[in-house]
Amino acid sequence: MKRRAVRRFNSILFVPHRGLTPREREVFELVIHGKTNKHVANALGTTERTIKAHRHRVMEKMQVSSLAELVSLAERAGILNGVSGTGQ
Repeated sequence: MKRRAVRRFNSILFVPHRGLTPREREVFELVIHGKTNKHVANALGTTERTIKAHRHRVMEKMQVSSLAELVSLAERAGILNGVSGTGQ
C-alpha cells in the first residue's frame, strides 16, 4: 500500500499535465509543514478563501480526502522527512 501511494504521488506531482500548478505546490509545501490557511495566505499575499480553493484542488489532484492523508503521502514520498508540523 505504501509503495502504491508513493507511485501515485510521483505520477501526480511530476507528470506536468497532471501535476500541481506552481501556486498549488507553494500551498502544498506550506500546508504539509503545518501552516494554517491564514498563515499560508499571509505568506503568499492572498486571501484565506483563495488558499482554501488551492488546498482543495491540491487534495483532489493528490487523491486524498483529509489533511492527515496529504501529510502522510508527503512523508512517504520523502518530502516531509523529519518535520514535526508544529512550525506555525
